[in-house]
Amino acid sequence: ELHQAYLYLGNHKEFPVSLKVGRQELSYGDERVVGAFGWNNIGRVFDAAKVRWQNSWFGVDAFTSRLVVPDDNNFNTANDYEFFSGAYFNTKKIPKNWTEFYVLARNVSPKAATFSAPFTTPAPFNTSARDIYTIGLRLKSATNEWGNFDYTFEGAGQFGSWKRPGTATVRPNQRDDQEAFAVALNAGYTFPDSFGTPRVAVEYAFATGDSDPNDDTHGTFDNLYPTN
Repeated sequence: ELHQAYLYLGNHKEFPVSLKVGRQELSYGDERVVGAFGWNNIGRVFDAAKVRWQNSWFGVDAFTSRLVVPDDNNFNTANDYEFFSGAYFNTKKIPKNWTEFYVLARNVSPKAATFSAPFTTPAPFNTSARDIYTIGLRLKSATNEWGNFDYTFEGAGQFGSWKRPGTATVRPNQRDDQEAFAVALNAGYTFPDSFGTPRVAVEYAFATGDSDPNDDTHGTFDNLYPTN
């Protein structure tokens, strides 16, 4: 197998633009929607092309990719019917905060399930067809700017379409409108003068589900490619 192999061109200390092309991990924020799934035996990688613009004010990644599907005893290949693209923006210019904004697109053809079926792979590799677009915002307290307190907030909304499961004769091509969102909040306090500098925190996370499977709306949030 080949987990990562890519070409990287650029040096942000000399020029604002860099390019990374090849098999690579994609990981952003707390990995709630995009992560490398590093604790898993296999992990997650993409065959991707990513351009980054970085200056003293902000940075932004723009990428397009195909998900690599594990295939036991054979060389892993990218799914030609599942594309993941997006832009991920970050800045430290908002006082006392690290701010991230992202727009992501997951486009899965009906042929994706056929591509995955021969392989003994668990979810999320065997997925139904969908065209889901995610817009999200993540705020994180800057280091040492809030005393011993810290916090992280992330919210995301989704629109697009999701193919309802069916057969060749029952709802073969019906798609439901994607209308979903998710929020997560984590706040904590660190005791710097205590042994081991313990941190106490509270976290709340919520994502919508589908209240009526028989209507024309799919309300279940698709958390894309997370490190769950």
